[in-house]
Amino acid sequence: MVQGALNATNICFEAVGEVELLSTVAARAQHLMDAGKMPDFAKLAELSAAGSVSAYANVLGKFVQCFGGGSPWAAIKYLSTFSMVDKSVSLGKEYFQAVTETDFSSANMYPLLRLGFLCCNLTAPKAKIQDGFARLLSKSDVISCKAKKMAPVLEDLEKRMAAAWGKTLSSSPQASAFKAFGRFQVRSLLRILKKEKSGGEGVTYGSLDEIMELFNQELESHQAHVVASSASSASGGSVPQALTMDQAKDPMFLASLKLKLEVGEVCTHKNHPGKLFKILKVDGNGVQIKYQDPVTSYEEVIDVPQGEVLEMIKNAKGKIPQMMDPAKLEAAFPNVACHEELAKCQAYMVLMDCYNQMDCDSTHIKVLGASRLFAKQAFKKAELVFVPITSSASLLSFSKPKNFEQCPTMVSSEGKILYILPPKVFKEQEGKPSEGVIVPFFLTKYDEEHGNMKHETKEFGGYKLACLVNSKAIAKGEEILACSRLDGSQPSKKRKLTGK
Repeated sequence: MVQGALNATNICFEAVGEVELLSTVAARAQHLMDAGKMPDFAKLAELSAAGSVSAYANVLGKFVQCFGGGSPWAAIKYLSTFSMVDKSVSLGKEYFQAVTETDFSSANMYPLLRLGFLCCNLTAPKAKIQDGFARLLSKSDVISCKAKKMAPVLEDLEKRMAAAWGKTLSSSPQASAFKAFGRFQVRSLLRILKKEKSGGEGVTYGSLDEIMELFNQELESHQAHVVASSASSASGGSVPQALTMDQAKDPMFLASLKLKLEVGEVCTHKNHPGKLFKILKVDGNGVQIKYQDPVTSYEEVIDVPQGEVLEMIKNAKGKIPQMMDPAKLEAAFPNVACHEELAKCQAYMVLMDCYNQMDCDSTHIKVLGASRLFAKQAFKKAELVFVPITSSASLLSFSKPKNFEQCPTMVSSEGKILYILPPKVFKEQEGKPSEGVIVPFFLTKYDEEHGNMKHETKEFGGYKLACLVNSKAIAKGEEILACSRLDGSQPSKKRKLTGK
């Protein structure tokens, strides 16, 4: 009834805000549909808009038509819930156009995904609001979801959102359910976009399953409260959509309007200053909270009666301090954490000694364009050795890098493998200092037919190194090429050489 009255009022006035305009267009469209007329959504938006939003009113009209969900416009009412957070914040023409007009798939319009993009910026933290515009997500974030690799991610997320949306529409109170669904959408979208740290919560969740489970818990928490406080809903099976007299008198309902009373939330208790509690249970009788001393592990559980919740409980922004896990604590000390770095530095010193003793320099080879190698003198078989040196110890890795098959390795006598990542290639810059290094090993091109260098293992300083050694004599001026690959693979076609 309240929403209907507001919509009726909106029909008589021009809308200044974006979500306000969405609501006005939906209300006016419904008014025409009730009269048996077909609404022109773009025209309705243009006639209803005022201020800067007029410049892209047609886009908002299209959003209502395509993604508003139709009568009774539950999707628009959902967005209205979040527009109340800060009415002065705008999403902007560029962002709204991207959300409305981006074609994510020819087989799915992804209406709930688009609602999620709007919800993210409607609830953006203050740090992400610049000059009155929400900047938590941008046009490029929306467009990035068109990438082929995102197709299965979006399809999975839309299915999850559809399941959550169905639960939301059948839950009461609707405003609380909308907020739970909004948190679910924001958490999910920020996760797939890898922007969780930028959100208002600043929390990185383990998976979409974890986020979905959290939504279910929040929704069940609200539902449990409604069942406990609304005896009148026991008959008939349907949940009330508007406020009842019982809810207006219910201390827990009134507390829920001012406090975030959800399981897992952190709070304080008026009679226990300096302590942070976690909410264990919320029902019609009150709230149960728990304090745990991080040093002694002493626990204290307090039941706060429904009539005292507003007076005693306050939400807290801080996190409950936890003692570090002993295993993690041990691994964090420098003697353990820096052991791997020390091992890489020691290996790098061996690699540098090997390079100084075995490899060539500018007296042995010539370099064309910093990419092709030529012999500056004649070499007998096995006389020329290229060592896979790199520019710093930080480019040695105990972890397998991408395309690790193409990386040379150092294997210690204990069998530990170090992958040698290529350095930045030497580049001359006019008017600026040159950067990068020349490492013949990494510059040697592969040519199965004309190659004169092949991969061999050399032992040096307790390590086995993958080097390049000339497999036959090389004449002065001859191009230096590899006839083998590190991973032993062969190309599908031989390289075609032009010229003589």
